[in-house]
This record gives sequence, C-alpha cells and structure tokens, in this order.
Amino acid sequence: MTVGPSTALTMNDLLGDKIHERTIAAWTLAALAVALRATDAAADEAACAVLTAAGLDVDGLDARFREPRAAETSGTLLKAAAIATGQPVSWADQTDEAIIAQGRASGMFTPNFLANLDLMPGMRELLAQPNAAILDVGVGIAGIAVSLAEALPTVRVVGIDVLPRVLALAAQTLAASPAGDRVELRLQSIDTLEDTDRYAFAWVPSPFIPEVPLVEGLRRVARAVVPGGYVLLPHTRFDGVPLDDAVTRFQIASYGGTALDAAQAAEMLRAAGLPVTFAQPMPAGAPALTIGHRPAAG
Repeated sequence: MTVGPSTALTMNDLLGDKIHERTIAAWTLAALAVALRATDAAADEAACAVLTAAGLDVDGLDARFREPRAAETSGTLLKAAAIATGQPVSWADQTDEAIIAQGRASGMFTPNFLANLDLMPGMRELLAQPNAAILDVGVGIAGIAVSLAEALPTVRVVGIDVLPRVLALAAQTLAASPAGDRVELRLQSIDTLEDTDRYAFAWVPSPFIPEVPLVEGLRRVARAVVPGGYVLLPHTRFDGVPLDDAVTRFQIASYGGTALDAAQAAEMLRAAGLPVTFAQPMPAGAPALTIGHRPAAG
C-alpha cells in the first residue's frame, strides 16, 4: 500500500496529537506526585495549578495515603522511562528510586487486607496463633512485610526475593521500623520454597513473577500455608477497555511477569491444590485479588 503525501501528513499530525496528549498525561502524573509530597513550595504551587486545571483535588485525601499514592505515581513514570530507552529492562536494572517507589506503593495493600479479614473464615484465629507467620513472595523493599508486622504485633513475616540489591534496600526498611526484628529476609525463588504447614497466608504477586517459577512456586506455597490457610494471588485487571488492557499486558511483559485475568488466576490456584477460590474487593487502581484456601485438616 502506497501512502500519498496528504495521507502521510494526516497520519503524522494524528501521531503528533497523540504524543501531545500523552505528554500532558505524563506531566500531570508528575505534578500529582509533587503535590502529594509537597516538599518544594515553588514546584508545589505550579503542580497544584496543573491539578486544578485537570480537575484533580488531593486536599481531601487521607494523610495515610498521600505518600503511597505519590510513590505509585512516581514509580509508574520511572518504570515507563526505563522501558522507553528501548533497551532490555528487568527489575534488576531499575534504579533504587523506582524500586523504592514500587515498594511504598505496595504498602497500600495492608489497610485493605485488614479491613476485609472477615471475608476469609478462620483468618483471625490463624493470625492469633502463638507462632503465626506470613509469607511475602517478592518482598521488594519490604513495604508490605513491615506494614503487616507493625499492624499485627504477634505475627512474624518471612519475605523472599531473588534480587540481592532489593533485599539490601529491604534491610534498610526493617532497620527503620520497630517491627523490623519480626521480619526475616531470604534470598530465594518461590519455586525453591521448602517450608511446610507454616504460614497463615502467603502473598504471591503474579505480575512480578515469571510463569514457569510461578506455576511450580504456587504448588510449594500451597504446602507452605497451614491447613485452613490462604494464598493471596494479586493479578491484573482486564476490564475490557482495549487501551487499558493492552498497556497492562505491555507493562507485565516488559518486566517478565505473568499476566492473569480472574479466571486464569482461579484456575492456577486450583491446579496448585487450592480448590476454594474467591475474589476480594480491592480499591480502584489496585490489582485484582483472587484468594485460594487450603482445605483444613480432616
């Protein structure tokens, strides 16, 4: 097919319009991160003007969520910038800033999880056991692990990750927390896990784990949770908006994770020996969450 000059000009104009539109969106995200942190008066004033023009108001946001939302926003931009270089990028290639931002954003999981404990029968009793423990797969900088340890003062948390540099950052998070001594860090892949009957629940974020170790790892995690325990499998939301779905798949593919919809997540849990699965409500902007339940003994 030959494209004439007028058609080429039209396509070029269309591409230029789209680049401008996405540029505005990217800088609006940057303004949002700046306004949420409010660390630079001059920049904050300009950032707030951007948010006002975009119809966004962060003044009423609960103070507990300002930093996690700022981290989520800046983390999105940092990861996208790394991919845009055109070079192969893995989590090991990310800057400390990007990894820290991702970890802080993940900390938003804990309040939602604790608010919905009663959706998981027996969970409160499991967490109240004298030797209660939680497994955090892909612990990152230990944002989730530490927030759980702080919220559940009698529970221990084991966090595993395959990246030594990330675990070094996690050690800093532990050192800054009064609950850090109840978090254990391990350099370990999910598909080498050998614990049995130990954890009240396990957190296994599929978008950050390649499919092959995830499949084997879930079988091992199913044995690692106690009878009656739970495996929480965060996965992607595919809500039928073509651009949103395509961007989500691109993000996960770029970092070598596993893209699952709700049906695939439930089937993967069942295949691992976790036959009772259900979805837990999650706030807007958070991953979807499907939960597997190991049958109780007897």
